[in-house]
Amino acid sequence: MLRQNITSEEEFIEYLYNPESFNKVVECELVFENYEFKQKIDCENFHFEKDIYFNKSHFLEEVNFSKCKFKGNVIFGGFPRYDLNKLIHKNTVFSKTANFTNSSFSKECSFSYCYFENVRFTESTFEQLAYFSYSIFKNGGVFFRMVFSNIVYFHGSKFLGQVDYSYTVFSKKTTFNHAEFKSKTNFYSATFQDLADFTRAKFTNRQGNAECRFENTIFNHSALFMEATFDNLKFLNSVIRSQGYFVNSKIKNGNRETFRVIKDQFLKQNNTIDALNFFKLEMVQKDKELKNELLKNNWSKKPIGDFLINFLNKISNDYGLNWIQGLIFTLIMGLLFFLLSLLFLKDFPYQIGFGNTIDGIIYGLKYYFQFLLPTHKPDYLIKYNPTTGFYFFDLFGRIIVSYGIYQVISAFRKFNKKV
Repeated sequence: MLRQNITSEEEFIEYLYNPESFNKVVECELVFENYEFKQKIDCENFHFEKDIYFNKSHFLEEVNFSKCKFKGNVIFGGFPRYDLNKLIHKNTVFSKTANFTNSSFSKECSFSYCYFENVRFTESTFEQLAYFSYSIFKNGGVFFRMVFSNIVYFHGSKFLGQVDYSYTVFSKKTTFNHAEFKSKTNFYSATFQDLADFTRAKFTNRQGNAECRFENTIFNHSALFMEATFDNLKFLNSVIRSQGYFVNSKIKNGNRETFRVIKDQFLKQNNTIDALNFFKLEMVQKDKELKNELLKNNWSKKPIGDFLINFLNKISNDYGLNWIQGLIFTLIMGLLFFLLSLLFLKDFPYQIGFGNTIDGIIYGLKYYFQFLLPTHKPDYLIKYNPTTGFYFFDLFGRIIVSYGIYQVISAFRKFNKKV
C-alpha cells in the first residue's frame, strides 16, 4: 500500500485509527481546540514540519511523542486547565517553542533525553512521577508557579539559558544531581517539601557569571549540595528546616547571608572545620559591606568601629584561623611601637637601633624582647632619659602586643571556638 504524508487535521485523526495508510510526516499545521482524544496516541518517530496547537484539549489515554522532531511551535495548554494523561516525550526534539502552560499531567510523564529550544510549563501540575533527566534546555526554561506532586527528576540535564522556578512547589523528592546550569537560575519563593538533591550540580559557565538564587525559598526537608559548584550563589531570607549538606562544594562568589547559612548548617552537623572556612567567607563579605557603607559617606561611629574591628581581626589572625599570621602580626607591630618609643629617648644609643654589628643587634634585641612582654617595667630604659612620647608609645605598644598574643591563642583554639 502506498503511504502518504499527513496534510490535514482529518488525516491526522484518521492515522490514529489506520496508521498503515500514512507516513510519519506531518506537512501541515495542526490545530485542535477543545478536542477530546479518547484513544491512545502513538506518534513515535514522527516529523512535524509546521506548528501544532492542542489548545484546551483533553487526552484520555496515553500520548506518545517519543523520538519525534517538532520543527515548528508546539502548544499544549490553555484555559481552563488542559488535561493530559500519560505523556511520553523521550528523545524528542523541540526546535522552536514548546508551551505546556496551565497543563495538568495526571499520570507519569517523561521528557528525558529531549532537546528544548524554548519551553514553558507555567502554572502546570504533575500529579505523578515526572522525568526530565539528561534533557537539554537551550534557552533555559520557565517552570513558574508549578506543582510537582510526586518525585521529579532533572538528573544530568543541561540548562544553557535562564531558568525560572519561582513559586514552584516540589512536594516529593527532587533531584538535580549532576545537572548543569549555564546562566541565571531562580528559585524565588520555591518550596521543597521533601529532599532536594543538588549533588554535583554545576552552576557555572566560561565567563564565571552563572548565578543560582534562593530567595524566600523554603526547604522543609534536607538539601544536598555536596560537591556542587557555583560561580555565584545567593541565599536571601531562605530557610533550611532540616539539614543542608555542603561538603566539598565550591562557591566562587556569594553574599554574606549565603556563607552564614552554610556555616550554620555545618555547625548543626558538628563540622567545625568546614564551618570555620565559611565563617571566614562571611567576614570577608562583611568587610566589603562596611567598606561600601563608608564609601557612601556614612561616617557614623558604628560603621567606623565595626570596620576597624573587622579589619584588625583580618590582619591579626585571618579571622581566628591562622596562628602564624597572629604571631607575625604581634612581632611586627611590637617592633613598630618599640622603634617609635626609642625615638623619644633623649640619650638615644645607636646600638639599640640595631647597628651594623652583631653586638649592636643582640643589644637591641634584648630590649625588644623585653618590650614584647606586656608586663615589662615602664622604666626598663630609664638610663636613656625617656620623654613623655616614650611612655605614650610604650603604653600603646603594650596594648597592641597584648591584643596580638590574645589573637595567637585564639587561633590556636579555633576548633573549639564559637562562630
